Amino acid sequence: MRSDPWADYLSETRVPDLLQLVSARLGTWARALADDAVEPRGGWWGDGIGTRSWLLLRSGLTDDAVERAKSYTSEALKDLVTLGILANVAIDAERIGRQIRVAVTVTRPDGETQTLTYPDLWEVLE
Repeated sequence: MRSDPWADYLSETRVPDLLQLVSARLGTWARALADDAVEPRGGWWGDGIGTRSWLLLRSGLTDDAVERAKSYTSEALKDLVTLGILANVAIDAERIGRQIRVAVTVTRPDGETQTLTYPDLWEVLE
């Protein structure tokens, strides 16, 4: 298992620092995977940081896009649970008007929770 450079720091810090880490991961474009069928693969070259939600820019506002937004968000945060930085991550995604809203509820190992809402993770561009 690879280690996260923030793991030691965040295991002993306050929730606001943890929320900054979550926001940074969701605000960074991860590289597309080989089976994403997009060229160039785009995204940040760093391994394991970021979300592939930028791929939604090429899709319409469909039920599938909402599910992919949820999946991409989960993928971007799952190793925070594996590394023990978080006890749980719960993700909800829904279509609101011409946007996809994603809510992320994080639970630290001590049971403290916080919900972050990203109201415009994806928005129809005209």
